[in-house]
Amino acid sequence: MKTFLLLLLAILFSVCFADAQNCLPPSNLTLNNATASSLEYTWINNNAAADSLWDMEVSLCGLTPSGIPTVSSTITNPISFNPYHLVGLSSATSMRVYVRSYCTSTNSYSPWITSDTCFSTLTVPSCQPPTNISISNISSDTADIAWIDNNTPPSLSWDLEVGIQNFIPTGIPTHTMVTNPYTLSGLAPNTTYCAYVRSRCPSVGFSVWSTNPTCFTTQYPTNTVNYNNISKQFTIYPNPTSNSFNIKSNYSEKIKQITIVDISGKAIKSFDANTKNINTFKVNGIEPGVYYCKFILEKQQRVIKKVVVQ
Repeated sequence: MKTFLLLLLAILFSVCFADAQNCLPPSNLTLNNATASSLEYTWINNNAAADSLWDMEVSLCGLTPSGIPTVSSTITNPISFNPYHLVGLSSATSMRVYVRSYCTSTNSYSPWITSDTCFSTLTVPSCQPPTNISISNISSDTADIAWIDNNTPPSLSWDLEVGIQNFIPTGIPTHTMVTNPYTLSGLAPNTTYCAYVRSRCPSVGFSVWSTNPTCFTTQYPTNTVNYNNISKQFTIYPNPTSNSFNIKSNYSEKIKQITIVDISGKAIKSFDANTKNINTFKVNGIEPGVYYCKFILEKQQRVIKKVVVQ
């Protein structure tokens, strides 16, 4: 009887061992495709089609594998797709993948296999801010701004935030989707402006804003003495104001047009006047801040006066 039991155990062991040997490991583990957050692997199945199930262990390159599947940890949930797409990975990370077969016909596993090398997810492309920002062709109300683009593929447009010196940047552009170089217009004469620039990168988004402001001072009009004399002939009151203001003129020419611009030179409100004195110019809907009131006179001379809206 004892001899019979030993013989039976030997037969069972040999059958189980043979079954395990019959569950062959996959081969030719290959990386098909890589993105910043995914890796796609494929391999050759060396078992019958009915036994085309696998387990996978994913670990950082250089770590010792545990032999415990990270993608499928139970017999009831093995991988059934070849190629297999690993998703949700960290960018620029080097990984090693191990795969083994699960044979349903024998309810057994093959040994693990792995590739000869580690594979990495791609680095997320970044959007670089422009550098070497420069100002040229400065006049009393315009200036050209230019910079060097540091992106590949190159940026197609940029954003600017421009304000009077010592303004606190908000991160909200005053000029959007501009070209390089770009002409700033509608500026106040003899005024120091500062500018920040950021890149707009296709399929990536925005860069950070340039770290330090680039500042410049607009010129006086060509005839400074005449400009100052004319400017003194105009008075805005009340100033500051919250609802409206009046314009009193002691100058001989009529005011043809009035435009209110913000500190970046952007026109906020404008209307035709054709009169010497303007009463009740309303500022309803204009955000509190510092603005410039630009007058165009009959002979196309321009006068700029500061107005504060509370």
